[in-house]
Amino acid sequence: QQQQHHQAAKDATMGENGQKEDKNTACASCYNTIEAERHVAAVGQLWHAECFRCSVCDVRLSSWYFEKDGLLFCREDHWSKFGDRCQQCAQIISGPVMVAGDHKFHPECFRCDACRIFIGDGETYALLERSKLFCGACYKHQHCTLLDTVAKGISDAKRKVPHSIRLVEIPWSSARTERIRLAAAPDEKLPFGGPGAIGGPTSGCKSVRISEVTLNTDLMSLRVGDKVLEVNGTPVRDVPLENLQSMIENSGKVLQLTVEHDPHLLADQQQQHHQQQQQQLGCADGGGTMVCG
Repeated sequence: QQQQHHQAAKDATMGENGQKEDKNTACASCYNTIEAERHVAAVGQLWHAECFRCSVCDVRLSSWYFEKDGLLFCREDHWSKFGDRCQQCAQIISGPVMVAGDHKFHPECFRCDACRIFIGDGETYALLERSKLFCGACYKHQHCTLLDTVAKGISDAKRKVPHSIRLVEIPWSSARTERIRLAAAPDEKLPFGGPGAIGGPTSGCKSVRISEVTLNTDLMSLRVGDKVLEVNGTPVRDVPLENLQSMIENSGKVLQLTVEHDPHLLADQQQQHHQQQQQQLGCADGGGTMVCG
């Protein structure tokens, strides 16, 4: 576990004769005995003040230091090795952070690539191909443009749907007819229509996907198979599936879903599902030498 420490150097414990009480105390770095001199106590060990250095750049550490797995680091090297880098500018994030799926941004870098407006916490957005960030309004305009292209003769099957991470807002109404159903997959290798659907085990799940969605104006950008990352700002990992479904159906306010669309993963799952169906058909036919248990 990473820890940040503020530890001032302090005098060695002295006996009445002016000698250090524990003559066998060794420095954690050079292993030489620490004499009656100033030393540093850190991470349960003692160090010569001169030996108290960053394990990467060897700069002498003062009262501030970072520690991980027993190694000491200055602030710059600790951030460089273990800190989060901004998806946009690639610089280390040392303060507040904006998160889109597994991608992190400085708040000042979390802005629409089209209109250049800053996107605030809880505002709709779309991160396409992990590189192009749009506010909700600009993404909606782009999405409508793509639909117009399909209407002009380019089939939806031939149009590439990019990888995306989106925060989608759906107005809530007790009378609305649209429906979103979820299915859980404890393993990414399981098809999203598999045994983890509603009515299965109530334990938390690692992967939650949309198994059914009624397409209309509000839900047009959601697709069966999309991975749900958050419901109303709550990460879905290890939350029981029925709790997530209840949050969707009984939110009583604008519903916010953070979803990830991964066309490559969905293609693999669909191929796997098709192969399973073919195997089941082969078993049902009972032809040839195939033996089914």
